[in-house]
Amino acid sequence: MGRNLYKNADPRALKEIATLVEATINGDRIRKEVLLERLGTTDGVFAFANLTNVQLQKNYRDTKTAIWNRISTRTVVNDFRTVQWLDFGDLDYSLMKASDKGVARPANVLPEVAEGEKYQSFKLSQSIVPGFSVKKYGGQIGFTWEAFINDPYNTVRRIPQLFAKTAVNVLDSNATRALVVAAQAQPHLAATTAGNGLPAVTADSAFGLAPLIAALNQLRQKKDSHGNYITTGPLVLSIDPSLRATVDWVFAQQTQTTRSATGTGTNNYTETTAALNNFGNIEVVENRYLAYYTGNQTAWILSPAGGDNADAEDSIVTAFLAGEEEPEVRVSGLAGYTPNGNALPFTSGSFDNDTFDMRVRVVGGAGAVNALPIIYSAGTGALN
Repeated sequence: MGRNLYKNADPRALKEIATLVEATINGDRIRKEVLLERLGTTDGVFAFANLTNVQLQKNYRDTKTAIWNRISTRTVVNDFRTVQWLDFGDLDYSLMKASDKGVARPANVLPEVAEGEKYQSFKLSQSIVPGFSVKKYGGQIGFTWEAFINDPYNTVRRIPQLFAKTAVNVLDSNATRALVVAAQAQPHLAATTAGNGLPAVTADSAFGLAPLIAALNQLRQKKDSHGNYITTGPLVLSIDPSLRATVDWVFAQQTQTTRSATGTGTNNYTETTAALNNFGNIEVVENRYLAYYTGNQTAWILSPAGGDNADAEDSIVTAFLAGEEEPEVRVSGLAGYTPNGNALPFTSGSFDNDTFDMRVRVVGGAGAVNALPIIYSAGTGALN
């Protein structure tokens, strides 16, 4: 949970302001005037600010269209310094005997341990992945006192939703950039010839059924530094929204009927209906930032769902600053004081020109810590 600068608002004021706000939204003009009056008090304006901040953080967490949490995993760092992500990778069995007690065993299988025998040792393969860091993002919006009076809640009411959307945009953009940089550094979808029941495709083929099958096959042929096949688990298919109709059509092709001639007559053939690959473990993500970072609308990327593969190894990571995991809202009005010394709320407008500002701050970053379980196609090749 991010910080809420107004969380110490009086509970009674919170309840009262919430009731007045709801009545104002529903068109109660008398309650509207009472709300304006209460916003002239310190406890009233703090309660209103608390409601706004809580709504912002709720909208931020409940955003259904977020992209970052579908293509990356979440972590928290303590400061703005470059993150040095230590990737231990898989357990390395190279120090263990390949054959023991006269019995050979497959790679990466634990050896038998006799009574009183010392256990053989694993080795951890360590590597420092390219670092990344969290950065600060934000913006502000200004209001006049007259605008607030003319539309006291409908104007400000939408600010939490708007701020939440802009905050999610930052995270989505950062995660997409990290995904594309990692994907483009990997071998692209390669050209293949037909064989072993697999279709032929061109390099960086446009999206289609044959290229998708080829990409899945190529992805599952990848090996880690120890020579082990990677495990992929659920995947996400990141595409530009303009490709959605094509993707939906491809995913709808669950069966395929083929005819084999058995003679020269018109009806001398047999039909065979075969089930195609089940793509139910692939989630389609329409990513509005993908074309910006790839340079075209035809690119498509297969990557681990949620940013980590079936072995729970992180691939794409979105980092947050500890204590600042959610957007923070601040207000500034410099409203001054009443003649009797009471401080005026920010909604009263500044002393100089009757204005006030609301500001949002977001802290986050993203990077690739393991690009191996990713397949990329620029989508510029011919579709077979």
